[in-house]
Amino acid sequence: MPLFGRRLFHLNNNNDDNNNLKQDNEEIYTIEHTGETFHKRDLYEKLKKAYDLERWTCECTWRASLTHKEAYQSEIETRKSLSSIVPSYFYKPIFDIIYHNVKPLEKLAEEVSIILGQSFVIGETIQFKKKKDNTTVKGIVERIEDNDDPKKRTSERASVQAKPLSDKQMKNVKYSIQLLDEDRIVNNVVPSELQRCNFIPNREKLKTFIRSYAIRLGNRSDSPWIFYDDSIKNKYDIKDCLPLETIEKFKKSLTITLDEILREQERIARKLAEEQAAALEEKIKSMEINNNTSIPNGNFDDCQIILSDDEVKTKMSNEIKIKEIKSIPSTSKSPSQRPSTTKKSHNSIKQNKSPTKPKKQLTLDDMKFTKNSTNHNELLEKSSVTTYDIVIPHSLLQKLDKTRRDRGIDS
Repeated sequence: MPLFGRRLFHLNNNNDDNNNLKQDNEEIYTIEHTGETFHKRDLYEKLKKAYDLERWTCECTWRASLTHKEAYQSEIETRKSLSSIVPSYFYKPIFDIIYHNVKPLEKLAEEVSIILGQSFVIGETIQFKKKKDNTTVKGIVERIEDNDDPKKRTSERASVQAKPLSDKQMKNVKYSIQLLDEDRIVNNVVPSELQRCNFIPNREKLKTFIRSYAIRLGNRSDSPWIFYDDSIKNKYDIKDCLPLETIEKFKKSLTITLDEILREQERIARKLAEEQAAALEEKIKSMEINNNTSIPNGNFDDCQIILSDDEVKTKMSNEIKIKEIKSIPSTSKSPSQRPSTTKKSHNSIKQNKSPTKPKKQLTLDDMKFTKNSTNHNELLEKSSVTTYDIVIPHSLLQKLDKTRRDRGIDS
């Protein structure tokens, strides 16, 4: 069955007992993908809710973040291919190594690979060559016995193995081989005379095999491996290396029940709601602060004031007047002429205030002045608009005309 995260899943004990109590005419509820049946709708709904969570892990591949159905189907597909991943004659030696072993998966697979490479196992298919006719024959390892005198030849065959095992890889044993072509057993065969017919599974395949049958009870340095199915221990005659009380203690710490899953989900939902509420409150406060600081200290000192076109015209007209007055030479006008200038100015202001009288724009073609120009009155009289009797600098006219062209307004 799939793991919840990396923990063993188990229904509550009281739910197991109550579920067995069936009343007459009571409806049966079934989990489709597992075939589990329940007599109480409440328990069925709780388990179905837990199975729909994307927190389950496939036992064989350790693929996480799956629903219970996805993990369950992944386990079925992987276990179908186990016989092709690891031959059945390797099962017992592998089970002997991993049961109650405390090494992590990577080192455990490495240990299994090394031990399988050091010797042959019962039931494994091997081959060797006869001395007489140098023909290759195949057989199956029937028995493994200790070799009292490994240097003494107990067989008439000579070793012609293509890639013999090294001295460090060979164990001090002898084999009894059941021939496939003949109905007889050859005894006292040393490892150097034999050759494997099939390769040893690589470490990735060994890890998949180990995960499919066993689980490590924690990540501590002394956390042991146990079988999912206790019947494996009896089927392959596996001996215990640790007391049962120690195993149960580790197993209890790694098991999670249905009620614990539901309580954990409620805590997660409550915490998520609190975080969302805090984020919303923080966002509202931020918006209020931005609104309050849009006009600093309630004043308009730091704000940009945008004027309308009429206000721009008035402001530019006032600036022109000030510059024109300042540009009048002190010697250009006699005292007797000043009153007349003032009078003309008042008349010009009155005419400007009249909204019904049209005016004509004075262009640069009509007003071409130089620094030495003295007869400017004749040029001014060509224009139909009332102007000041003053000399307008040529640079100022250029700026005004450029402004009119750029902004498209009457200046």
